[in-house]
Amino acid sequence: MTPNGGAPKSIPYLSDPTKCGMNEDWYYDDPKYPTKVLLCPAVCELLKNDALAKVDFVFGLPTIDDEMPK
Repeated sequence: MTPNGGAPKSIPYLSDPTKCGMNEDWYYDDPKYPTKVLLCPAVCELLKNDALAKVDFVFGLPTIDDEMPK
């Protein structure tokens, strides 16, 4: 995601959407057979408040998992 006038940042994957809370994460509608990428409410709010923000999807690379040790 690239906010208007800001630097790009990665949005981590969250395997358990019930843990979204105010985290800026994304998740699949169905982890085994995904058909949709869904955003946690915090990311939705950021995008709603920044009409010029951009979101790019990159497939085929390792997933950045929010639950991985940092």
